[in-house]
Amino acid sequence: MTLVPIAPVIDARLPAVRPAPLGRLPGTSDDDPFQRLAAGWLVGHADKTATAYRRDLGAWAKWCAQPGGHPLAAERHHVDPGCVT
Repeated sequence: MTLVPIAPVIDARLPAVRPAPLGRLPGTSDDDPFQRLAAGWLVGHADKTATAYRRDLGAWAKWCAQPGGHPLAAERHHVDPGCVT
């Protein structure tokens, strides 16, 4: 299965991920884990809902990429300025 990217290629450092759970998701080990996780989650939703969620996930990925972050590496303090780590 070829994944259709949710956002442009994410050029950010990928956090460590466990490979075993990813084996059950669409795509290959060459695909970004965020894309694979999103595709696996979206497949269970109705078309219009999946389209809306896909747009939201794309916006999230683009927002994370602005400071050079990867969506899977985001933590609460990245999005909540009031949060102290």
